[in-house]
Order: sequence, then structure tokens, then C-alpha cells
Amino acid sequence: MKNRFLPKTRHLACSLFLNHALLVLSRLVLLSAPALQAQDAEPSAQPFDKRFALVMPSASEESWRAVGWHTSLMEARKLAQEQNRPVFLWIIVGNPHGCT
Repeated sequence: MKNRFLPKTRHLACSLFLNHALLVLSRLVLLSAPALQAQDAEPSAQPFDKRFALVMPSASEESWRAVGWHTSLMEARKLAQEQNRPVFLWIIVGNPHGCT
């Protein structure tokens, strides 16, 4: 026999959970309002150049750019043979963004 009260119980539990979540969220908003008002409306005095330098990659992080990348396999093979170096061949099948 089916329990007729189960859907109502689930609905009540869901409703209580949502009410509790809204209550907690509203308290968080009310408690954080003074902190938000206390913050300066002006951006920090740190110059843009310093912030920009923080996010730019360092010289050691850009060392991969020093590798002699070639789009032509024949050109890379010829250069590798002249310099007695190996060829790194990277082949991708499908969408280059990984959405295959």
C-alpha cells in the first residue's frame, strides 16, 4: 500500500529547509552589512603597475617560450638535425579546446 503522507512530508521538510536557509542567509547579510559599509569606497592606493606585476608571469615561468616551436614538421626536423637535438611532436585529434 502506498504511503499517502510521504509527499506531504517531503514537501514540509523541503519547505522547512528553505525557510531555515533563508533565515541563515538573511542573518549573514545583516551581520556583514556594517563591515561592508566600513570599507573604503575608494580603490586601494597601491599603483596599478604593482598590481599588474603581481599577476604577470615571471621570467622562469615563461621559459617555455624560448623553445624553438615550429608549425612545420619538415622545418623542425631539418633544424633538429643541424643542431643534433630531438624533435618533440605533439599531435592532437579532435577539437583543440578539448571538447571532443
